[in-house]
Amino acid sequence: MPFDPVIERLLSQFEQAVRPEGVDGVHGDAILHAILARWLWLRSPSEVQQEANHGALQKWRLKRVMAYVDEHIGEAISLADLARAAGLSRMYFAARFRMATSLRPHEYILRRRIERA
Repeated sequence: MPFDPVIERLLSQFEQAVRPEGVDGVHGDAILHAILARWLWLRSPSEVQQEANHGALQKWRLKRVMAYVDEHIGEAISLADLARAAGLSRMYFAARFRMATSLRPHEYILRRRIERA
């Protein structure tokens, strides 16, 4: 995301609000909400559409998971490990992974191990 002077100004205000001698937590929360609102407003329509797509796992997450599997192929790999690599909860990751690959995560790991052997 490009530099945004409004977000920069809000961040400096937030830094002042969270200091011990600064303003109470309500003010800090309001600033955080303003930062979030600005960030959402600045996002491109394609980013919003990609997040709105409730389909398969995003390509960049899938690549991270596949790289994780390749790096740890000789170790025990749990669903929690894969979900952590993707930055998602276990069940959400498992459902999205299956939509993207037509395989359960465990099936994918087994196939990769067979290919490596």
